[in-house]
Amino acid sequence: MLTSKKGFTFTITSLIIVITLISSILIIRTLPIIISIRENDSFAIKNQITKSLLFTASSSKSPDDYVNYILSLSNINNFVNIINGTGKGFSIPYNFPSNSIIKLENKTDGNYIIINNLPRDYLAVITDNKFRIIGYSNGNYVNISDVKNGWLIIYEKIYEYNLTISPYYNYTINQDFTITINSWSPPSGFSQIFIYGLPQLSLVQLFQDNELKSIKVKDLSSSFLVLNPSGMPFTGRLVLWYPIAWINSDISRGDVYLYIP
Repeated sequence: MLTSKKGFTFTITSLIIVITLISSILIIRTLPIIISIRENDSFAIKNQITKSLLFTASSSKSPDDYVNYILSLSNINNFVNIINGTGKGFSIPYNFPSNSIIKLENKTDGNYIIINNLPRDYLAVITDNKFRIIGYSNGNYVNISDVKNGWLIIYEKIYEYNLTISPYYNYTINQDFTITINSWSPPSGFSQIFIYGLPQLSLVQLFQDNELKSIKVKDLSSSFLVLNPSGMPFTGRLVLWYPIAWINSDISRGDVYLYIP
């Protein structure tokens, strides 16, 4: 009797399921079939693949070798957008603005940082968070010690002035890059000079003949730059460098950067 009831219950349940399925099928058949097909933009897909490959390349130890290997693969043109151009290396398709700095690698071997693509007549300067200079160079290698929250600043030379360097003068750089020199009476034993009118992050070098007497970066808050060259007064050169690109981060020996002009 119990077995019969269980069998009866199972039969009724199965029948309900079958009726439900048949009803669903009939309802589906009465509905219009709408298929939405979205065509993918092949150029956008290729561009995304290209970006992914270059991102991987930028994290590798040898970006050029990685990219050249990818480009050597058969039918690679079907999968990536090849950027036309001449010369060795590769182009980055991201929309980085001009005068940008990108970190490519972090903490490889070496007691220096490398800055790729730096023009020969530019200057690269590393400072700490108080803008005290840690190292500088007009080449692609800058010898430094590790610095937390430091600054890498790329400079272009703007102007040179031949003048007398003396604590009895104040110097103002005008907007047209002319210089105004005003005399004043400093306290006895005063051995500093003040330079006004400089943009923030500007760099000034003072030379006597070919000897560098002083170099300094203007910080972000001061209204003037203070220098303390030895042996004043002397006739020399004031060289003004203008900041065109910078990055503020931890900077370590072995870092590799790319400058985008």
